[in-house]
Amino acid sequence: MKIAFYGCGNMVQALFPLGLKKFDFKVFAFTPTGVRASEFVAPFNGSVILEDQINEGNFDVVVLGFKPQQLNEFKVSHFHKKTLIISLLAGTTIEKIQKRFNCLNVIRLMPNTSSKLGEGVTLVAQSESVNDEQSLFWKSFFSTVGTVFNCESEHQLDQLTPVTGSGPAYLFEWARIFFNYVKELGLNDKDAKDLVSKLFLGSSKMLSEDSDDFETLRNKVTSKKGVTYEALEEFKKSNLEQLTKNALDRAYERVLELGEES
Repeated sequence: MKIAFYGCGNMVQALFPLGLKKFDFKVFAFTPTGVRASEFVAPFNGSVILEDQINEGNFDVVVLGFKPQQLNEFKVSHFHKKTLIISLLAGTTIEKIQKRFNCLNVIRLMPNTSSKLGEGVTLVAQSESVNDEQSLFWKSFFSTVGTVFNCESEHQLDQLTPVTGSGPAYLFEWARIFFNYVKELGLNDKDAKDLVSKLFLGSSKMLSEDSDDFETLRNKVTSKKGVTYEALEEFKKSNLEQLTKNALDRAYERVLELGEES
């Protein structure tokens, strides 16, 4: 099976390599300078698609891994009607992709960076023309890097994108804040990173493996008028929950804007 990657960004690099090693593919890739494409295909003895060959080749599968704003400048006008298009373009609808490339078989994805470690979440929505065999194969493929969530609709995929797609960045920002705080207490970089990383790792395992719901887990750490209680009260005063909801709503608005810009 011939698979071509147009764009080899961080999400592509997180989501695909484990599956490409497991299944039998002939791998091709295009990036404007060719450098990142060359690095991406090297482990699979793949080939770089050159600028003057960008419209050549009947690929079984095409992965759109560039930024959604770059869709209008993308030089390929159409793919073979039997080609399966896998799109990572945030906010860009299946219908728009179908019309843009005159190809009906489209799967939309929204992965996250944890896929690089096999612990990702990948949101999936697909066109009606994608057959059961294709659907089952690709869901199996993406399950090599974590959890696959089948969205009821593209609308649901777009709504969940700010949570699962962007979510790691929010956690990394909290980690950065904690890191800087403990450094100010005198810890060196290594100790500060180890302390914060283990905090998030252990807490994540509890979120995943403990039978208690999230609120109960929080309450078990919180004693009335204790240390944790006072910190949580400060979060309440700052309306952390509403602030977070506002941020997620703004992120969702940006998803829709990207769809209009693509």
